[in-house]
Amino acid sequence: MNQRLPCMLDIKCEVQTMRLSEFLIKEGIPLPPTSEPKPKSEHYDIPLGIKLTDDEIANVLSLKTVSTVISCASAASASIRTDVGVMFTHFLSEKLKYSSFLKTLTRKGGWIKVPPYYIPNGLPQQ
Repeated sequence: MNQRLPCMLDIKCEVQTMRLSEFLIKEGIPLPPTSEPKPKSEHYDIPLGIKLTDDEIANVLSLKTVSTVISCASAASASIRTDVGVMFTHFLSEKLKYSSFLKTLTRKGGWIKVPPYYIPNGLPQQ
């Protein structure tokens, strides 16, 4: 899979995490405990039967992107404070830019899953 994709995603996530953490600290809200960072590993060390395919990775990234877009839109629309709404709207715009890039990448890689055609009941068979 394209090496630029994870790097771009990591940088955006780190920037958004730092921005949100700084905002919470500034507002006097204690930060929740976080999980330990994952250890670095080489993808060559993962056995082939366990390693995810590019197709699986692209589809999981698409699904996660959709869920974060919905979460950001919900947070922005439910926010009473303007500054919080603007922050989540900014996060939403970054997610939409990323999703556009991801869609182009999945098209080029041939990883987009096309659902089967819908044939309603009672339609004459040809």
